[in-house]
Amino acid sequence: MVFAVGPTVHSDSIKAFIAQARAKPGAMTYGSAGNGSAGNVAFEMLKQTAHIVSKAAPHGRAHGGNFRTASGALDHLASGPGGGGSR
Repeated sequence: MVFAVGPTVHSDSIKAFIAQARAKPGAMTYGSAGNGSAGNVAFEMLKQTAHIVSKAAPHGRAHGGNFRTASGALDHLASGPGGGGSR
């Protein structure tokens, strides 16, 4: 599992990310390949465990979130094995 943040998220550790997400409940968005994907499940588990609120922004293809996160359109992303393959 890979966890990445976009350029607008100023966190250098998961602890700092959680603190930032808690400070702005519901303001952050995360990318996933859709409901039930590895990234979606990972973030839903993180949200429950860390008591944070972040909105899912499914984009249908695993690699699409990489570009959207790097460009700042999404705040963060988790990607599981096999993500980013071609169709």
